[in-house]
Amino acid sequence: MKQAHMFLSSLYVWGHGSVSGRRPSNEDAHIIRDLKGLRQDLIDSITFVGVFDGHGGDRASKFVRDKLHLQLSKARIFPMDLKESLRQAYLNTDKLYLREEGTSDIYSSAGTTAVVCIHHKGMLYFANAGDSRAIVGLRDRGVRQITVDHKPNLPAEKTRIERAGSCVVMDDGDCPRVAGMLAVSRAIGDSPFKNCGVIADPDIFALREADADYVVLACDGLWDVLSNEDVDSLIRHVFTVAGKSTDPVFATQLIKSKLSGPDHTATRKELLQHAIACLVASSGPDDQLVKIATRIGEYLSQRQTSIQELATVFPEMPGLSSLECGEYKECDRSYKTVGQKISPEAVASYLLRLALCLGSEDNVTIVLGLGRKLYPKSIIVEYDSVMHPQ
Repeated sequence: MKQAHMFLSSLYVWGHGSVSGRRPSNEDAHIIRDLKGLRQDLIDSITFVGVFDGHGGDRASKFVRDKLHLQLSKARIFPMDLKESLRQAYLNTDKLYLREEGTSDIYSSAGTTAVVCIHHKGMLYFANAGDSRAIVGLRDRGVRQITVDHKPNLPAEKTRIERAGSCVVMDDGDCPRVAGMLAVSRAIGDSPFKNCGVIADPDIFALREADADYVVLACDGLWDVLSNEDVDSLIRHVFTVAGKSTDPVFATQLIKSKLSGPDHTATRKELLQHAIACLVASSGPDDQLVKIATRIGEYLSQRQTSIQELATVFPEMPGLSSLECGEYKECDRSYKTVGQKISPEAVASYLLRLALCLGSEDNVTIVLGLGRKLYPKSIIVEYDSVMHPQ
């Protein structure tokens, strides 16, 4: 394998992917690191990962990426009381950012969501402010959404905003917005909205590591077009089809036959799984996946579209040229071995491509932790050799 952007913790193989999509720039940020040694007394491994979806520029998201874990490590009760340490870290990072930015001007201020996960001593701790989301795949093969999307129209959020003297505006064709402008009810930064009930206080959750096959943190650019169940099905399907012979042309024909059936018997799950199978087989920008996923998007949004129209409409997908997964910035990143095809950076890239092809109009950033138990021992050895070459 070539060098990949991966991190191996005691239980998970971590990686990430990010794409600007149809936006002119990418305002997201992420972090994957071990906090061991950050303080002299931190001798145990403490994995810290996070996704930060910025708005108003990338100043806030990059600031939080660089400062949040440092504020966490400064808490006197860290790591003994991780929940309270996380709460303090969010609030202190918010104060630091507002002080550094030094403006309440609505046109020059910025903010960011922040969803993080800490893996330490058999537990997973999650914290979230904003509408980025964390999910886990459960050992019983279900999926669980861990965090709450902090949208302004949630009853508790709306009540707090209105008590602060502001309002939630819900116009037709647009998402709910604080004072008609901000689409999240919690964030780090966003100085002009602090008097409108927008807070940085995180929701915090804990889960035993033994309950989770995998962990996904992602911004709303992913969740706008793929459900929790979609992502769960696709991640598990990658491990099912990797190593098997997959013919993209055959898959294209299969999709076409399903869509042309008189009763449209193909389900969304089947269509997406066929697209993932093609991605596992070939991940070039001009491969069959783009065509298949585009066809899926057309099918899902226009159920009455004829198969003849679908067969001839393959629009170029803007945003693919900015695809970045791990250390690789080229869109024609090719995964050849089974180990490469099921690495977290590869799985993240599959999800990114589907999100783009299904119409996501936002930046998309994913941090993915796949359980070591999902992998054959030989592949874990392969990953370890890449990260720690002799």
